[in-house]
Amino acid sequence: MEMRLHSPVSVAIAAGQVLAVVCGPDSVDLNIRKVRQAEQVVVTPDVATLSDSASTADLGEGGGVAPVTSEFLGTHLAVETPPLPNVGAVLNRPGDPGGLRVVGKFRWPGSGPGRPSREGCWVQARQALYVESGVHVWAVTKCGFSLAWITLSDKGYVGGREDQAGPLIAQLVDANRGGPLQVAYAQGFLLPDDPKRLRALLAELALEQGYDLLVTTGGTGVAPRDTTPETTLAVIEKRLPGMEAAMLQASLRKTPHAVISRAVVGILGQSLIINLPGSPKAVRENLEALLPALEHTLAKLHGDPTDCAPPSFSA
Repeated sequence: MEMRLHSPVSVAIAAGQVLAVVCGPDSVDLNIRKVRQAEQVVVTPDVATLSDSASTADLGEGGGVAPVTSEFLGTHLAVETPPLPNVGAVLNRPGDPGGLRVVGKFRWPGSGPGRPSREGCWVQARQALYVESGVHVWAVTKCGFSLAWITLSDKGYVGGREDQAGPLIAQLVDANRGGPLQVAYAQGFLLPDDPKRLRALLAELALEQGYDLLVTTGGTGVAPRDTTPETTLAVIEKRLPGMEAAMLQASLRKTPHAVISRAVVGILGQSLIINLPGSPKAVRENLEALLPALEHTLAKLHGDPTDCAPPSFSA
């Protein structure tokens, strides 16, 4: 996949800097023309700097820095039409080993009455780079999977408890830390035990942001506010009872109390959603039962046509 991105001015981007790729008609040129007509320049350090070869005289006496657009303030690139790449994808120019990693998507409100919102994605520079003004072709690739963990905890949400279960999920999954998956990008989320907010977040992360793996922790028991399984069932399109059974069996080897777990595993869009209990110990016990099958499951979910049987079982 390739994207044609337009930069209205040349811009130096620092390693780790987050900027936007905004969809829609390229209003950036119009805005710069307005600035030229008004002979006003806003000097803001975090807005795109002009290249040394650019003529600052055309932009007024201030020179040096120009506002990028009246609709979206800050350093950004423009693409005329969607689709935008999903979270975890990397945008690279030829000969550029670092590139920009997609870390989220958004909708930006219109600038006035009757103006529609504009879609966009947040990208983070993997290393320092310099983008010259004009249109450039960027290759879009993705090596590995994107992971989102969601911790459900009323106490944790208000700062009364440190989240240890969520970071443990990333540690167990990531191949760089001994897990089975090459993780392209991982992000954690913290919510109270609120089914409406969880339902909205699951749909957003799976269908809009395009995360490959969504893992919740907490809310799988029988307490009055334990509603994670019901909320997950309300959004998934397919249920995976085999994975649920594997987790239950692994937990029962450790404690008889595992019988009250109601954790659900299922699919929404091209995302695998896994419910885990809230304690770090239970997170490890349950998730370790699924780790050997995660890569295969995600590959099939993304259309891998190869035989499901391991080579040793093939006819």
